[in-house]
Amino acid sequence: MHFFSAFFKHEIYLSFRPEIFVKYKKHFYAREVTPANLPPKDFTSKIMKKMNSALSKKIFSDSTFLSFLVLLFLISAVFSVNAQETKNAPEMTVAGVRLYDEESGKAFLEKYTARRDEKNRPVYYFYNGYATEVLKLTAASEKNPYLIVGAEVFSVGENYRERHFQLNKVNSFATESGFFVGEKQSAKSLLFGVAEKTDKEKVIKAKGKPDETGKKEKREVLTYRLEELMTMSDGKEVKISQYVAVYEFYKDKLKKFSINIEPAN
Repeated sequence: MHFFSAFFKHEIYLSFRPEIFVKYKKHFYAREVTPANLPPKDFTSKIMKKMNSALSKKIFSDSTFLSFLVLLFLISAVFSVNAQETKNAPEMTVAGVRLYDEESGKAFLEKYTARRDEKNRPVYYFYNGYATEVLKLTAASEKNPYLIVGAEVFSVGENYRERHFQLNKVNSFATESGFFVGEKQSAKSLLFGVAEKTDKEKVIKAKGKPDETGKKEKREVLTYRLEELMTMSDGKEVKISQYVAVYEFYKDKLKKFSINIEPAN
């Protein structure tokens, strides 16, 4: 738990995470957060408050009230349709690296040396800042060392002693949907005393029903597959013949995930 306070010229700083801090100075109060930590706008809550206020003042007739309810239903239906359209959208970015985007891969990997896998493809390994996670990135070929076709993230313990590059400023390797392995602290988790995690419910809510479910030793596995996926690569639309994302959970906590694609010939 990263919590400290320091007094300097009547100022107090309270810090739960590096990107979240609260500052008190005399009668001045400010709170700064990153966009990722901003609370979502509760549209429904605002509408209900206005509705309750209107009802208490008795300014709605029966017909107006009915029309208002119909409007709310239509708005919720639109939001529901939009949510359904985003379900099953493939995860294509891990730790800021977008699969099959050479520019993205080069920006991340250019200064690192790759190993070779059994297919003689370049492979890059990284620890996070706490050395509790490993990120593995696999390139398409020796001729395309920055064109990533596979990304894998898994939790490791103290007995894991492999030599990898370490990204000291990276706390966790996450996808664009915010999926991450293990647990992490946040202002919310400190408030309620429960660390944040990615569980099965979160993945299914975001991606929809998996194409396959199964068991791997003591882990529950969710698998998502897509055929003939279109994606953007260096500003151009390209065709992917196969996409597979696998999420492994132990005690309802994400412990490993992998995303692999097969470019169309």
